[in-house]
Amino acid sequence: MKRFVPLLFVLPLLFLSACNTDSTAQNASDKEEFYLDAFQRIGDTSVLMASLEEESRGGYSSYGGGGDVRNYLFFDVQDKSSRWLMPTNDQLFLWKRELHVGPREASSSSNRNNLPATTPRALHFLLISRDTNNNQRFGEDDERQWALADSTGQNFTILLDGITQYRQLFWSGDNSVVLFVERQGVFQAVEVDVVERRVINTTAVPQQVGDISPTLTPPQP
Repeated sequence: MKRFVPLLFVLPLLFLSACNTDSTAQNASDKEEFYLDAFQRIGDTSVLMASLEEESRGGYSSYGGGGDVRNYLFFDVQDKSSRWLMPTNDQLFLWKRELHVGPREASSSSNRNNLPATTPRALHFLLISRDTNNNQRFGEDDERQWALADSTGQNFTILLDGITQYRQLFWSGDNSVVLFVERQGVFQAVEVDVVERRVINTTAVPQQVGDISPTLTPPQP
């Protein structure tokens, strides 16, 4: 005698099977896929640098979608050593720039490539490392950090946090730069010692006539 499985018993099994299939597909689509971009030489040094970019991140959508830079790999063509800038890929780099002294810093990006290669004083980065607005993604509303590293990719140091807008950077001395940024709703000029990797002082900058310009933190000796 043939036995028939009750339909009320079969339907839940089909539903669970479909859910498991969808879950497996979702997990596969959410898998992080990284690729290493082409190497580029840093100034006139023997060090090459390549960005590690994320092709997709699924449920944890990032700042700009595919191609988001998560880390940097450094390779020295002389001693064949290599190193990662960061120990994990949990941050999003908005940009990386070489920090030069002289006309290279003042020139436009289109003319800068035509200047002779020199050794940069440092590399500086703008990145997002925390989901500050708790929306499960890195986006325009998240606060940024500004950091320095040696031209070899060593001694990475975050010096400014809580940045909502980065504007400009200028040299203010042999070893110091001034950054114009917005933090906590205040337009600021922040002077940084590039060699000692420390903030020298922070000054509020007036954005309209009548604004005052108090020194927020006193200069450090």
